[in-house]
Amino acid sequence: MQWSLEDIYKKQVRGNIPPRRHLRVLGENDQLALPMGGEGVEGAPVLKKHLLPGYEKGDVHVAEDPIDQLQAAGMLLGLGGAPKKGNKGDMSAVRNIIQYVEELLDRYGVEGKKERISILSNLYNYKMAEKLPIGERFNWVQFVKGHHKAATKGIIDEEFIDQLSRLSGSGSVNVGNPEFAGIVFLTDTEKAPVGDIVRDGVTYEVKAQNARMGDGHPSYVFQGLSKVLDKYNLPFERTGQGSNEAWETLLLSIQTIKDSELDNAEKKEAIIEAVYSSTPKKEIYDKAAKEFEQWANSNMRALEDPEELKKAYAALQILYYWAHDGKKFNYLWAANNKLDSYIFPIDDSTSFTDMYQIVNDYFNVTRVGSDSKYGAIGITLK
Repeated sequence: MQWSLEDIYKKQVRGNIPPRRHLRVLGENDQLALPMGGEGVEGAPVLKKHLLPGYEKGDVHVAEDPIDQLQAAGMLLGLGGAPKKGNKGDMSAVRNIIQYVEELLDRYGVEGKKERISILSNLYNYKMAEKLPIGERFNWVQFVKGHHKAATKGIIDEEFIDQLSRLSGSGSVNVGNPEFAGIVFLTDTEKAPVGDIVRDGVTYEVKAQNARMGDGHPSYVFQGLSKVLDKYNLPFERTGQGSNEAWETLLLSIQTIKDSELDNAEKKEAIIEAVYSSTPKKEIYDKAAKEFEQWANSNMRALEDPEELKKAYAALQILYYWAHDGKKFNYLWAANNKLDSYIFPIDDSTSFTDMYQIVNDYFNVTRVGSDSKYGAIGITLK
């Protein structure tokens, strides 16, 4: 890729390439300072030359024998070293990181394999031990910029943090964003068997823009609504197309109940049952359904307005997801396209009212529907 770009450049300037200024590289007085602000070019921190196994966090090490950059990137991702031969997913993940390291160095006129290993070393040795903000909005890039020593010392810049935070992983680190960046920048963080990442034994389910709540299938929505309408001797009809069919059918079912000859008390009861039964999950979460029923008895107007109904429906689906295919992760971390983030806990004590308030205060319900794979709703941090 570099050679092809160089050829293009030569053609553009017709071979008239100005002499490149001399670069300080590792090996000349054992220093490499990148002009990224902070303490300034001359006073910028010394980069570690190579990554040493058995390092102690915060120590500066210089290896006698250079290690391979694939090994350095692999250790950064928690692979224990370079990706195993034949593991294309792991190889792709480490190469993506190396690519952004190359672009970082290129922005500041520095080049060389040793320099790439040095950056990877700093990322590994300076991983952040700071606790993630809970229950408050924060920007992930600014959080890393303000706490990661490689950033505060001017070794990596904001653009690098942003780029890396939009990467998705593969192979052994098959996670989306920004959880991939969580593994790269945070101490004691790895892909989790439950949730997306685990840090110090605590699991985080990470959701980016328009995040869907796990698995689902619209057939479960139709089954649930059909049973409710049949219970009240009302006709069930499907409507809408594609992934919107489940949501449109719920709205039609509510209208069918409202237009029926049931008395007001029965209509209220039937609408509430229709909402908590119309999930694309195999099972409903009984605790959340009962709490929703109590809440809805005092908030029926919210169920009659489709835009307000989305919020209640979203709160239900998040709790259903957590209780079943989410396998009771400890925290949900949501991030929008600007990487603004909000992390909140969920446990057995989290009520429907709690979740509804969180959705109402912090999220837009940007997707409502279900296809043959995903759950019903997508949420995006405001």
